[in-house]
Amino acid sequence: MIKVGVIGYGKMGKLHSQVFKKLGCEIYATTNRSQKNNRIALKDGVKKSYTDYHKMINDCDLDFIILSTPFWTNFNICSDIIPYKIPILLEKPTGTSVSEHHNLIELSNEYQTLVFPAFNRRYYSIFRKVKKLIRECKNEKILSFRIEWSEQPDYLKELKGYNNDQIKKMIYGNSIHGLDLINFFIGDLNDLQVNFISTNKKNKNEYILSGRGNKNELVSFYSSSVNYFSWTIALTTNKRKFLFNPLEKCIEYKLINNKVYTNEIFSEKYDQEFKTGLYKQAQQFLNCLSKNKIPKKMSLYSATNAMNYAQKIYTTLYK
Repeated sequence: MIKVGVIGYGKMGKLHSQVFKKLGCEIYATTNRSQKNNRIALKDGVKKSYTDYHKMINDCDLDFIILSTPFWTNFNICSDIIPYKIPILLEKPTGTSVSEHHNLIELSNEYQTLVFPAFNRRYYSIFRKVKKLIRECKNEKILSFRIEWSEQPDYLKELKGYNNDQIKKMIYGNSIHGLDLINFFIGDLNDLQVNFISTNKKNKNEYILSGRGNKNELVSFYSSSVNYFSWTIALTTNKRKFLFNPLEKCIEYKLINNKVYTNEIFSEKYDQEFKTGLYKQAQQFLNCLSKNKIPKKMSLYSATNAMNYAQKIYTTLYK
């Protein structure tokens, strides 16, 4: 049985663990800063718990590690454990700057350690179905791709206890989900611009990132604190429109003989049982382990565009 170690058995650590257990892996050990999470892990059937991940790695013969700690710690911990040459499922992001991201790539190459960036949304069955529908339809092309996003600084500060620097860097910690979907559907962006929407420039949560894809697709990422956690995508082609509102639901719109027809696209069962995208992502990761190779489209390199977009936003807002 595949033995797994988890660094950070919080919300996402538990969710990843549930999926890998379903796929036949053993969640053998966890490392947490808090004894509370270690007690929860032991209650969930984990055999060993630690407060030092070096000790966990040295004590346990692990097949891979799930790294799911607060996003601002990802780079330091991941770069610290790469030299052990144990494969890593790294919960996004791959750092809080493009330089950190590239440093992880260099380290993983130097030590020949498999590092799989966990951007679960790109593995969500509805997104993959829509992308396949467009790809398989003759002469269909994407015209525009618009995302409406939301960050809640007051919520993060008051209820989560985040400090100002951590809130600023939520562009890497959370908005990166949406930016990765731009890369998933469109790829490279040209003519990148970031503009404030609010006339009050102290409100750094209202801005728009815009650009064009290599096939002239018009792309925008609109962030506003008044969206109240509502994440919406509108994808328009030359033949139809797909509206994801919320992201977990998709309605397809077609105009035929001046009449609008709608069709709902449903997710697969595994995306209803587990957090969206986690099951397919875990399957792909295990497949990479079996081949001892991660294809470039799933590797750390695949996160480069999203990290570039995030840094463009961050440096524009906080320069």
